[in-house]
Amino acid sequence: MNLLEQKGSMNWVGYSFSWQANMYARMGDGQKAAETLQKFASCFTLPNSFHVNGDQCEGKLSSFRYRPFTLEGNFAFASAVQEMLLQSHDGVIKIFPAIPATWSDASFNQLRAEGAFVISAMKENGKVKSITIVSEKGGELNLKNPFEKFSVEMADYKMTGDVIKIQTKPGQRITLQGL
Repeated sequence: MNLLEQKGSMNWVGYSFSWQANMYARMGDGQKAAETLQKFASCFTLPNSFHVNGDQCEGKLSSFRYRPFTLEGNFAFASAVQEMLLQSHDGVIKIFPAIPATWSDASFNQLRAEGAFVISAMKENGKVKSITIVSEKGGELNLKNPFEKFSVEMADYKMTGDVIKIQTKPGQRITLQGL
């Protein structure tokens, strides 16, 4: 990422910004992910929400000024937002892993994580309040603990470092509440 930042964006097209936001989110840098998504939305999205590859902000971010419509930029934007809210790519589910400080309140409903888990979560005043997980196929759930203190309904759990481990059954619904 340092090299991308050093080179600058003048040779980029619109979707480059939404993909860069994905990379920042994967790295856990919610602030830079949000800033990059804002650049994409402001300078590479038309008022009708269509993505265009050319810079519509008078060439401030890219030397390309044309208006061809493409789809991948908007899809990458949505992907970056999901990466900011939920990650599960390394065998451990992380809730709100790349949220900027300005998003002190955030929530999502029924996002999918690896392992056939469907997750909803709420954060208020900077703290995770609740997480609901439905295990579609059963198996081990590994959740990075986002709470200071918490309770678990409908499941037994054990802690391994900062990971909450729960053996789930198909169709099981688990609720974790911050205390």
